Amino acid sequence: MNSPSTLVAFALSANSLVGPMSRSTSTFLAVARKALLAGSLLALAGTGNAQEWVGFSDNTMWGPTDRGTLGTAAGELVVRLDAREHGGWGTDLGASKRAVGGIRLVLADLDPNTPETVSVTLHNEIAPGVPNPVGVLLWGSGPILGGPSMYSVSLPPCAAVVVPLTFGGHLFVSIHVPANAAWPLDGIEVGLVDGGAVVDAPGPGYGTRRHNLQRIGIGPYTVQLTATHYFVDVKHGGPSPQCTYLVGGVGGTKTNQAAYPSSNLAPGTSNFLSGSFPDVTRGDCACMTVKSGGLGPFNLVAFLISFGPIVPFASELPLGSIYVGSTGALCLPSIDVGTVAMTDIFGYADICYPLPPSALGLSLTHQAVVITGVFHAGPCDHQQM
Repeated sequence: MNSPSTLVAFALSANSLVGPMSRSTSTFLAVARKALLAGSLLALAGTGNAQEWVGFSDNTMWGPTDRGTLGTAAGELVVRLDAREHGGWGTDLGASKRAVGGIRLVLADLDPNTPETVSVTLHNEIAPGVPNPVGVLLWGSGPILGGPSMYSVSLPPCAAVVVPLTFGGHLFVSIHVPANAAWPLDGIEVGLVDGGAVVDAPGPGYGTRRHNLQRIGIGPYTVQLTATHYFVDVKHGGPSPQCTYLVGGVGGTKTNQAAYPSSNLAPGTSNFLSGSFPDVTRGDCACMTVKSGGLGPFNLVAFLISFGPIVPFASELPLGSIYVGSTGALCLPSIDVGTVAMTDIFGYADICYPLPPSALGLSLTHQAVVITGVFHAGPCDHQQM
């Protein structure tokens, strides 16, 4: 992996800039270089109001709802946040942990006249790929009325549920639904990002990977075989003084799919189907986003890319352990290409790269780093073609 000094050199050297320079100016680069050369390790003035959403459901549609094969029984509907696809998020309490401060889900009560509740827990692995049956409570809901509707729940600012990572580093979001003898006329269901008239076809790299699991009662967890996943996003960051400086944003894929129009404009959809597995044979573009509202507008951002590795991420290196005041963790296995841009008035920026058919079988690992005088690394994202 490139050393932290590589990132400094990237920020300081105009010769390191490769690719299109979006919304940046030589004046801004000169100011950034001067600030870094002067040894400034203070973030720009201003504070954010809340942690950032990682972005797992950005520009993501939802289709039908379901409850797996639970039928009338109580159980858990589970979606895996796959450590092979996303890394380097929720790291401000340590690289071996995930700090989660909020959740977004799509939920439906099939008969709103009989209010029901759900709860949401987070789980690490008890064995490779297998959720630990003992989870940590993130949300115990009030009534779910009708729908389907998106439920967006945040803990108090800078509060978080912290889950230590084990084995492969996957984190599982489990939605606990009660039994309902009247199903399918009544009962809780969870929204899927694909199905029915809403169709998102991932590229060949998706293969046999599946993200949804379920558990009936206190039985074993089993993988759902349908090629879709539950709509989910998380807010990352924990009880640290810099939680509002954390950066969100993951990879997305811009496609031409008429049945999934939310993917048709840049930066495309960030779901776990085509968002993580672009299809180069239909002309998809690989994109990367950065969300840094807590850092204020018009900051320099470096979009970094590593080419090729099937094992997508290096060990997470917390930047704050090296540069005082920095946040996030470097997790790219290398830095092969960098592109400089500037965030907009909302602290947002994105970039897209056309994928030629010859890219079939290759992979990209992205990370965005916002530079304010120190470094704020967003999540790492791996896309397999």
